[in-house]
Amino acid sequence: MRRYAFLCALSLCVGSAGAVERIELSVDRIEGAGWQLRGLRADWRLGGAVSASAHTVEGPGLPAPAAARLRCARIAAPALRCDDASAELDIARLGSVDARFAVDWTSARHWLIELRELRAQLSYNSADGRLAADRLQAALSGSVRTRGGTLGADLQLRAAAGQAYAEPIFVDFGAHPFAAHLRGSWTDSTLAIERLTAAQSGIGTVVVRGTVDTRAPTQAHALTLDVDVSDGTAASELYAKPLLVSTPVKDSSLAGAARIGAEIHDGMPRALQLKLDDAVLVVPAYGLRLAGLSGHAAWRAQAPATPSALHWRDGSIGRVPLGGAALRFQTAGRDFELSAALQLPVLDGRLDVERLALRGLGTEALGADFAARIEPIDLKQLCRALGWPEFSGTLAGRLPGLRLRERRLDIDGTLRASAFDGEIEVRELTVIEPFGVLPRIRTDIRLRRLDLAALTGAFDFGRITGRLDGDIENLRLLGWTPVAMDARLYTTPGDRSRHRISQRAIDSISSIGGGPTGLLQRGFFSLFEDFAYDRIGWSCRLDNGVCIMDGIHPHEDGRGYVLVEGKGLPRIDVVGYSRRVSWHVFLSQLRSAIEAGPAQVQ
Repeated sequence: MRRYAFLCALSLCVGSAGAVERIELSVDRIEGAGWQLRGLRADWRLGGAVSASAHTVEGPGLPAPAAARLRCARIAAPALRCDDASAELDIARLGSVDARFAVDWTSARHWLIELRELRAQLSYNSADGRLAADRLQAALSGSVRTRGGTLGADLQLRAAAGQAYAEPIFVDFGAHPFAAHLRGSWTDSTLAIERLTAAQSGIGTVVVRGTVDTRAPTQAHALTLDVDVSDGTAASELYAKPLLVSTPVKDSSLAGAARIGAEIHDGMPRALQLKLDDAVLVVPAYGLRLAGLSGHAAWRAQAPATPSALHWRDGSIGRVPLGGAALRFQTAGRDFELSAALQLPVLDGRLDVERLALRGLGTEALGADFAARIEPIDLKQLCRALGWPEFSGTLAGRLPGLRLRERRLDIDGTLRASAFDGEIEVRELTVIEPFGVLPRIRTDIRLRRLDLAALTGAFDFGRITGRLDGDIENLRLLGWTPVAMDARLYTTPGDRSRHRISQRAIDSISSIGGGPTGLLQRGFFSLFEDFAYDRIGWSCRLDNGVCIMDGIHPHEDGRGYVLVEGKGLPRIDVVGYSRRVSWHVFLSQLRSAIEAGPAQVQ
């Protein structure tokens, strides 16, 4: 600072000697609170030309030391106006900034900067890896002014080269050039956005209006957003998927055009609107795909709810095709409710959802009410679509009232379905923690008059004809695995249909019961492909991982139990001898019996 004082004194002496044509100032270092300049040089020439430079500039707004140069071709007094000014900033290891502008300075409360063009080229990597830029090129123009303590801005920003990363979003501006226009003001700590328009080539545009308290930007603001997505596929890849990467719907996408409106107050959404026109929605986590999706959806944080309507041309869930349908609903807060029945074509049948209401979405207090009806669906087509063994027959029935309260799912009444030309009833179904890691299920199942030919024909188990009843009481599952039940399968009482059982089926049933196999493939019995039977019966009382098995009645040898009671000549009885079998072993034996291949009759 001594050198600075000496130069000032020298300039005064020169001034007193005659006219001053040039003043030069050189300072080793100037320091302030959190900033400093080193190697400062300033030059003033007669006529108003001014230039200044510093080989090192450090401050809180700079990520690294920089070299700065400032020039004004002519300063006009007394307003200190410069119509031709330029500035350069070279930031170590980061890049450079070059600006051309004009300044009109009346006072600290009244000034104007006209930014003709500011060009920046940056490359940067933050220490934590959350921010990065590679040869990012941006241009800024416009004006900034103050009037009576209010700062006003009208600025345009363009970025058409380079790449940038702000966790978790990565943007290649060469592939998707970006442009923005901001018009607004700042008074005290309030930023008033008259209009902020951001447009990205191949993606869409965003328009923002509202106010933000810069002291608490996420707690005190009121904003409206209007988003016009021109290419949903590109927008999903660039913005949606990175934001959803840790959610169950991380791979979801929306192709086509979309318009989104939002009202955000104090960090929370107050209202949302979505408009779609011939879009395609894909949610791989749930196997959902909807094509030709159009309509509008609206949500409000507070009641009353706004009516919404969406419709689609076709779709699928997994490999099951869906037809076109219309979804009419209303939402408010964490609640969703159908306002009209949903008729959803499924293969050659239909699912009619008569009632669906959800309460407390996204909370542990989720509640639901549901009722639906299944119009006949061809089982063979359904199994083929699911990649299952093909069953003949139809699936139809009614899904009665379903209620979800406090993480417990209950069905009011009996769930009835038609399958295998018979009836299946599910009674008193209760599911605790249905969306947890290990849901607990309790129910009773009743089977009546199932067609055994249709049932066994889907597996390589062997062929059986006739009708089958069954009662599975006190069925309990943990994580969808049975842990307890009292089950009985038996020939339908009074059934007068033809009762025949193949050699393959006899071997399969015998192996499950722990009896001998392959005996029919030798001698006299090998001449017969199937045999008549009178009754079939099997039971399992499952507890603590062990299945205690029984049949129609005890065998005459006193050790076994009869699983198939023969009829006519030649008469074949199938006898089981395993009483206590591990459930996992039983399932393994059943799987082996199905996969063993057909019996060979020689």
